[in-house]
Amino acid sequence: MNRFKEETSRGNSWISIRSLIKESKINSIYSKRNSDSSLDSLSPSPQNDSSITMEWKPNTYINQSVCFSSMHDNYCGDIQETCQSIQAESESPIYEKDIEAMKYYIHRRDSKFRKLQKTYNRDVMQLKDEVVSLQGKLTQNGEDVKRLTSVIEVMKKDHIQQLQNIQARHERKLQRSKQDLDVLLSDINEKTALYVSEKLTKTYQEEIEKLRDYYETKIEDLRLIHEFELNEQEKHTDCNEDLYKELEECKKELQTAEKKCSKEINNLKRLLTIQREENLCLKKVENHEETELKKKLNEVENENLVLKETIESYGKTIDELSIELQGMFKKKKKATSGETLEGGLSKLLGQINSYLDNSDFMSSKDFGETLKSLQNKIELLASGKILL
Repeated sequence: MNRFKEETSRGNSWISIRSLIKESKINSIYSKRNSDSSLDSLSPSPQNDSSITMEWKPNTYINQSVCFSSMHDNYCGDIQETCQSIQAESESPIYEKDIEAMKYYIHRRDSKFRKLQKTYNRDVMQLKDEVVSLQGKLTQNGEDVKRLTSVIEVMKKDHIQQLQNIQARHERKLQRSKQDLDVLLSDINEKTALYVSEKLTKTYQEEIEKLRDYYETKIEDLRLIHEFELNEQEKHTDCNEDLYKELEECKKELQTAEKKCSKEINNLKRLLTIQREENLCLKKVENHEETELKKKLNEVENENLVLKETIESYGKTIDELSIELQGMFKKKKKATSGETLEGGLSKLLGQINSYLDNSDFMSSKDFGETLKSLQNKIELLASGKILL
């Protein structure tokens, strides 16, 4: 791309004022006015070595920029027209002959050039004024720029200070927010601890209520069982009283039997004494009495066997009842019943011992064994080794 296309593509180009003044001098137009240059030499070429500083031809483009082309058209349009008219007239033979017309043409061209120079000078002065005003504006703008840069520096400093203050306030706010968060977290932890403790207390209270209900029901069941046992004990006390009554009856029967036996034993003793006294004299009578005595002894043994069986039957019933009633009575009642029974048995034991000491029936083997076994049982009952 050449320079003209590049400048036209930009739309606006810049050219210095000094180059414009140098290249647009009107005096350069009058130099070589009488030269025999042809129209072909008017156009710039590499052979003529034309440049911006050396170009003098007003009817050619010195600089092919947009701004200079427009200025060239304004100032050189009339000149191009006159040149074209001269070229057209020079071809006719009348032009060479008419010198007056040539002088008139030169005078007209000079007047045009003067007008053109005046307009050029006026425009240059306007441009200089504009340049001066622009330079003043430029200096003012420079001062404004300096002032604004100083203002910007001050504003930067102020903004930096404000940013530092904002950062400090932000850090303080962050610190306060951190403290608030710490306080909030501590409060939340305390509240959670209280909530957990309340929840645990509620759960423990519920469990305690459940256990209370369970144990209350169990206590109620045990109370009912205890009442039932007390009722059963009352019933067993009645049974015990019945047993004591039966024992009293047995004691009475034993006493009656002892009385009967004692009477018979006394009679037998009397008979034995009589028999011993009469034994020396009457053996026959002794033999007869011995036979009768044996019969009576057999009867007594039979009675003793009956008594033994009754005693054993009562002992069995007493043992069975004692096994059944073993855990049903209280210790106090057991102690009182045992003491009464022990007292009765001790009396019975004393009577039997006195009876055995005073009787001669100890020679009887079976009767003695039964009495000894009965005595041993009574001693065991009295000592407490055997319970009823």
